[in-house]
Amino acid sequence: DGKCDVIGIGRPLCVLADGAKQLLDGTLEALPDFEDPVPWYMWPLYWTKMGPLTEVYMHLLWFERCILDYGAGLERPPPNWPLGDMLAVRRHDNEQAKSLQGLGCVGTILNAKARAP
Repeated sequence: DGKCDVIGIGRPLCVLADGAKQLLDGTLEALPDFEDPVPWYMWPLYWTKMGPLTEVYMHLLWFERCILDYGAGLERPPPNWPLGDMLAVRRHDNEQAKSLQGLGCVGTILNAKARAP
């Protein structure tokens, strides 16, 4: 019937926050692909089953760091620095966790029932 409810463009918007606007106003014909291959120093991981999993994890960390940096008014971080991304996301998560008070948590599980000793 010519109608469209949703077009999924999630991950590119983590990096290019005004990507949808640029598509609509004609500035962009397509959203860029930000999922670069892993850096050369991580190639040995591909000799194991961890290689593909590490690549996915690396991209997810970078996307999350882009969202955090945009929220803080910073520029997009450089890609392919997985250790820096991991540390930045972990630092942010720890700061957020420290600010939570009065929640019934066991470990990292919210509202979990404590196990009997």
